[in-house]
Amino acid sequence: MVGPVPVITFLGIVIDSEAMEIRLRSEKIIGLIELINGCLSAGKVSLTQMQSLLGSLNFACRMMAMGRIFSRRLALATRGVKQPHHRIRITSQLRVNYNGRTCFQEEECDIGTLDLFFEAAGPAGFSVRFGKRCAEKWHGHWFTKGGTKNVTLLELFTIAVAVES
Repeated sequence: MVGPVPVITFLGIVIDSEAMEIRLRSEKIIGLIELINGCLSAGKVSLTQMQSLLGSLNFACRMMAMGRIFSRRLALATRGVKQPHHRIRITSQLRVNYNGRTCFQEEECDIGTLDLFFEAAGPAGFSVRFGKRCAEKWHGHWFTKGGTKNVTLLELFTIAVAVES
């Protein structure tokens, strides 16, 4: 039985309520760094080696907010590689620096707090509010090219407008 403590390890993840962070145990970080450095120094790795690295990183991604994006890039690098002995080049896009720690988010932020709202209204057009309001109809060639039939594209476009404004 463990009493109340500021630092606990649960499923191999260290939860530190004083530092307000979660992190991997130091021996796990050392093992991952050795595995990563081995791949980086090689310049090219086999499909089997890359899959082994991805498996090891999968555990670490449980606590890294952006870790899945990095792992996804590695997984995409294996696309089209069929044989286990085929080599994958470790390009600069596959390299990233990370210290193994992720800070807790100080406070939850929702879309209402940001005053950010957007809507793609099917064939009618779109509306965005992010501090200021913007509403427009879709450009005519979007109809002729069939762009207004793809709801995902329309929603993505409204997000891009919100970010741009």
